[in-house]
Amino acid sequence: MIKRLAVLACGLGLIAGCTAGPAQEHQRTREERVVAQFAKMAADVAGKESLPRPPQLSYLLVDEDRTDDGRVRSLWATAPGQNLSRCFYLDTENAGQFVQGAGGCGGGPDRGRKVSLNGAADESEGDLCGDVGSWAASSVSITANGLEATVPVKNGYFLVPVRVTTTGARAYDVSLLDGETKVIGQAADVKAPGR
Repeated sequence: MIKRLAVLACGLGLIAGCTAGPAQEHQRTREERVVAQFAKMAADVAGKESLPRPPQLSYLLVDEDRTDDGRVRSLWATAPGQNLSRCFYLDTENAGQFVQGAGGCGGGPDRGRKVSLNGAADESEGDLCGDVGSWAASSVSITANGLEATVPVKNGYFLVPVRVTTTGARAYDVSLLDGETKVIGQAADVKAPGR
């Protein structure tokens, strides 16, 4: 699953840097991993946007999901208003013993009103996050195999809860909601990568 997620992200040109193996990464705090990943992505942004040096990317916590088995998944995204490529980093720590992460830059308003999913969804782990493109959504309601969850959107990104990703679904229905939870758009049958 981990290799598949990293290969998928690298193959799509989304990855700005994968975390190292478990022996090294589990010794770093989540905050240290996040700082390191956004520093790597800043170098990628500089290359894509022909900047003379990497920008200082400001970022924020989009959402966090904890599972019964002790896994902590947190999604981080660049803060709005930087006039640079949007970037995300999904960090997963398994009860303090093993860490994996994936991230990338791109997507966003230049993709129009297209909702997409990044990561992988399977019946055991399900590390999946999404991008709402140019939709001005404050949250999304995501449904798969009869399970539904409403989660916040920050700078265009959202984290799909494990309880929805581990249903074995091949596609997800996403309702985009404004600040008053009114539906402003819908995307049906959004495919998870690798499905």
